[in-house]
Amino acid sequence: MLLKNALDDFCIEQQFWGNSYKTQLYYSGSIGVFVRYQGEDTDLNDIGLPTLRNYYTELVNRNLSSNTIQTYIRALRTFLTWCYEQDYMDKNLPDKFRLPKAKRKEIDVLTDTEVKTLFSVFNTKYIIHLRNYCMCALMVDSGTGIARIRAHLLRHTFATRYLENGGDMYALQQILGHTSLEMVKRYVHTTHKKIVPKFSEYSPLDNLRC
Repeated sequence: MLLKNALDDFCIEQQFWGNSYKTQLYYSGSIGVFVRYQGEDTDLNDIGLPTLRNYYTELVNRNLSSNTIQTYIRALRTFLTWCYEQDYMDKNLPDKFRLPKAKRKEIDVLTDTEVKTLFSVFNTKYIIHLRNYCMCALMVDSGTGIARIRAHLLRHTFATRYLENGGDMYALQQILGHTSLEMVKRYVHTTHKKIVPKFSEYSPLDNLRC
């Protein structure tokens, strides 16, 4: 069977399964990238592991994000598995073509020196400087979100310093308002000290050496 005909059948079956229009667009769009790369008149049995590896390399060379590449490959694996189950293909390629891991973006965190420099620029004799000083202090010391002052950078700094100073990641999850520990775990790699669940004892500003 030709690649384009298999994709048409797959999309029809998505409708038959009652998948949402958004899901149908996801599959047709993501798999369509491979179809345009490989050629719609390609016979399915002419597709092999070298084909899939070359396709993955092509996606990487397009400077796509690792998450976007994962999205395309995940949809393609689902499609090829379906083709195999429908006897459109002789080989179950997804068994040997694994999903590449997405690279996690490194979290930017201010150093102690940078935190000191940040606070040193405020002249607290002036009300607007005092206000901004307090806003930054609140962010760095509690992780509370405030707009217009690179909130995420200060929030990441708070979370990392909190853990480095012995804070508990479960308490941190509650402080930051995350519904799961997935994001909190991204901060854990920075700390190796004993965890104690008392926020007031591990204030990042209190532990900042002057």
